Amino acid sequence: MSSRHQFLFVATLCILSLFFPLIVSAQNPGQSKIHIHETSEPQQVTTGSGSLGLLLQTSFSLLDAEDQVLRAFEIESATFELEGNSYPAVVQEVDVPWTIVLLIDASKTMGGYTASSTFKAVKTAIATMVTGIPQNADIALLKFDNDAPTVVDFTEDKEAIADALKYLPAVSYGDSCLNNSLYEAVNKLSGAPGRRAVIVITASADDCYERSTPEVLDLARANQVQIYPVGLQGYTITQEELDAIAGPSGGLAELRDEGTLGFGLSNISALLVNQWTARATIYPSAGQKTANLLLNLSDDTILTSPSISFTSAQDYIPPTEIHLKGKVQSVGEGILFNLDIVQQDLIRQLNVNIISMDTGQSVLSQALVSFSDVNTVPTVSLLPGFEYTLIVTAMDSGGQVLSEDSAEFTYEPPQATLSVTDVQTPSEDQEHFLISVSTQNLGGAVKFKAWLADIESGVQVSGTQTTVPLGEPIMIPIDDLETGDYAIVVQALDSTDTVLSESSPYTTTYTRPGLFARFRSWVSGSPLAIAGLSGLCCLTLAGMIGLVWFILPKRGKRQESVELVMPQKARRSAPVAQPATPPPPPQVSKQPAPARPDPSPEIEAPISPPKASAPAGPELNRREAVAQIHAARINLLTPTVPEFSQEIRHSPFTIGRQMENDA
Repeated sequence: MSSRHQFLFVATLCILSLFFPLIVSAQNPGQSKIHIHETSEPQQVTTGSGSLGLLLQTSFSLLDAEDQVLRAFEIESATFELEGNSYPAVVQEVDVPWTIVLLIDASKTMGGYTASSTFKAVKTAIATMVTGIPQNADIALLKFDNDAPTVVDFTEDKEAIADALKYLPAVSYGDSCLNNSLYEAVNKLSGAPGRRAVIVITASADDCYERSTPEVLDLARANQVQIYPVGLQGYTITQEELDAIAGPSGGLAELRDEGTLGFGLSNISALLVNQWTARATIYPSAGQKTANLLLNLSDDTILTSPSISFTSAQDYIPPTEIHLKGKVQSVGEGILFNLDIVQQDLIRQLNVNIISMDTGQSVLSQALVSFSDVNTVPTVSLLPGFEYTLIVTAMDSGGQVLSEDSAEFTYEPPQATLSVTDVQTPSEDQEHFLISVSTQNLGGAVKFKAWLADIESGVQVSGTQTTVPLGEPIMIPIDDLETGDYAIVVQALDSTDTVLSESSPYTTTYTRPGLFARFRSWVSGSPLAIAGLSGLCCLTLAGMIGLVWFILPKRGKRQESVELVMPQKARRSAPVAQPATPPPPPQVSKQPAPARPDPSPEIEAPISPPKASAPAGPELNRREAVAQIHAARINLLTPTVPEFSQEIRHSPFTIGRQMENDA
């Protein structure tokens, strides 16, 4: 790589390193995590109240989901959670200077011809990374192959480190004794002032097998040294080997290709700058214990650290304590505050006092008999935008003060909001607009006022305004509303008709129903109209039935049929000449008489009533008998030939061979 290309490469890395914190800080802290670097052995201390406890202190950084350093965040509060109790922690940024050993792989892995250009790029990236290390840090430069000689001893001169990197060679023979070299680098930091770290840049895995990784880590923990390995992707080193070195020491591992190696090194240098400590006095029982660090960020994100292990030599009795946690929040018509409470069962009540920072006078004093870790107090006397001090005091059953804590806050009640969420337009079953709304922080509202407005001008449509009490359906009448687009506006009012909030116009479309639909709707809504129309329908139906009965023809009296048996004498009649065209039989009904297979010579079948073979009586009786049978029919049964059937409509009725007979 030419000197010109090297200059461009270094310049590019410098520019990227300037933007790197901005990129990292823009990441979402909601996906971040706590990375524990080091936890000191807890020390026994005596508190201000005379109680014995353990001082627990740990250093940490915040990383995002991709293990990149988060820089722009604000910690509101921190606590250590242990055995069901919360102990408030004090968080401070660490400003203790660093003593650092840079360990660079110069073994045969990087000494080959194919890796020569990569080795130059690695040295250039390291020189750029050194510029991001704090100014007051002491830095030593070591290289490794079979052993780990010192190239530059501890110095604050970063230019000396950069110059030495330019001329650092890599060998083309021997082994890559990574663990031996790490052990030497850690040992070089033994007794060094301030915080201690080893940053190792390697493409090689250990192939000497003289020292193990646990040996290196034991020495690192004994000397409080954090190891930050950065591996070059595509060579023998793996992510698993890097994590095994970094994790137990409190460091962080990076595996990068040649093109992104500069970003990995920049992340390591940023991690050295962005470290905090959290310390608290805790009261554990005796034995091996684990605690967790909880952080409350300014955006209400809560982060929990991995377990922190330590040993407690004895039981420690915690005093009764309360601690305000996080911000005092303005909610609706009150304030909300969170508490960390130790020995809650010994607290009878909490006394809450709010002092105006403007006048120094108390504006609210209240006793909470029922309380928890989250408490809300109404604050009708607070003024928006003014600053106050909240003082919370824990009292025992004898009225003695057990613990007290305070916090300053600005009362900023959230704005009341009102919005239209849904509108049901009028239909056949609904003669109005039905409005659904969503509200927030509408304390003091007692009713809603709603109306339709013209979309373009915003002018209220006459006759559409309605006012309903809070909790009842909001219905806007339509009356003679024309078809078109309208805006629905809803206001929330207090008892003095002061507007607390007004919704944004909600656009809806109304289609006026036709004449028939409106008539049907009017009828369905009027019991009187329904009764009148029902009566009219009944009268109309009755008239139609009468008309049909009047028009249809009437049926006559039902004919009755009787059977007549004519006597037959055993004699032969004189032959009668047959006419050319016999006359048709004189019958009205063509119903044949049933044939009898064996008629007797003389059989009489009476007409009933009266019987046909009965002797004639007086004329009056005969007429009455005929009148009683109304219309009768005679069917001749015997003889079977000729067939005979005749209706009887008058009396007397004669049957015979003479011309004047009826049949």
